[in-house]
Amino acid sequence: MTLPLRARDIHIAEVILREYATGLEHQHQELEEESFFLATGIRAQAADAALKKLSRLNYGRKTLVQVLGTAAYIMARTAQAQADLEDAYHRMLKQAADNPLHTAMLQDLQALGEVLDYACAQEINALCTDAPQPPHTSFGELEDWPLDRIHEHMWLHATPEIQEFLGSHPEVRALEVSEDTMVLAIGDLESAPASITFIPGTGSSDPSRWEGSLERAQKLQQHTKAGVVLWLGAKAPPHLPHALNPGPARRDAGALQNFQRSLAARYPHQQRVVLGYSYGAVTAAQAARGSGLSADRLMLLGSPGVRGARRASELTLVDGKGRTHPAEGRVHALTNRGDPIDWVSNSHGGVHGVDPTSRGFGATVWSARGDHSSYWDDPEFYRIMKELTRP
Repeated sequence: MTLPLRARDIHIAEVILREYATGLEHQHQELEEESFFLATGIRAQAADAALKKLSRLNYGRKTLVQVLGTAAYIMARTAQAQADLEDAYHRMLKQAADNPLHTAMLQDLQALGEVLDYACAQEINALCTDAPQPPHTSFGELEDWPLDRIHEHMWLHATPEIQEFLGSHPEVRALEVSEDTMVLAIGDLESAPASITFIPGTGSSDPSRWEGSLERAQKLQQHTKAGVVLWLGAKAPPHLPHALNPGPARRDAGALQNFQRSLAARYPHQQRVVLGYSYGAVTAAQAARGSGLSADRLMLLGSPGVRGARRASELTLVDGKGRTHPAEGRVHALTNRGDPIDWVSNSHGGVHGVDPTSRGFGATVWSARGDHSSYWDDPEFYRIMKELTRP
């Protein structure tokens, strides 16, 4: 009777992952420096093409660094748990071996070892949500183009599947596309006094779910009269087990930051609201960390938690003039009474961190009744969103 894992072997695997991640991080920094040199030293079409190529190479490398870092963290936690298990197992082996209770306890420890092995494997597998390809051309690169021209450009570079979807919705404008992502504008984004960037949740990258996400964005536009951006600029976790992994949110927060920065540069006087729904709220909150998110208000709807911040004041929002502000007083949260996602976090933490509707977090908390999907049929939700679009 033996345990299925060994703490020493897990630790060795952790060290190898960290060393590989460190090497990739150094390569990423070198490419960043080369990109900076090209951008400041040369102005020509060839330089622009080289910059785009370097950007694509570096995008994938940065994503892999983040995934490897998370995997190494999982291995470290597993190694510690396995070491504690081995200690208990070896102490039990020193006891009298003929005792039936002793044998049963050894079997229980072996079963715990198998559970730990399985849990570690599931966590690693959950990291394998495919990273999205960067957009062919970013919204910010076309800052002088009108939206109709941007849409035509994006349509030409879209996959047949995205082209078909756009063709069935001529009222929509594509702002960014890649092989597996897109960012769409609904309503008159150019003249609207306010915009809402809507980040959907788990499964929203599946083409069979695009129609439902667009319908929700259209309802937002109809009820608020804001220009609405449907941000499918990331590959959301495909299923609920994958949504337990914070990796995709951390990975995709930078892309959301970049898009919002470009939106603010194009429409600096527009009132900007970012609405993250379900797992999309995890991504939106991550984007409000670090250098901050270009938004006047942040709404976390049906959120499973905020990772890395205990209070709203630890998040950062950036106004149209590029000034940063602590997000306290600008962060709003709504989780329906009856939404089961309320069970996965509380004021002390959870799978994805602190519940943003908890009293100590410091968000402006709204209240409504319903389940996890009934927000989109609730007039009170749309009334709240319309209120948030007012300066």
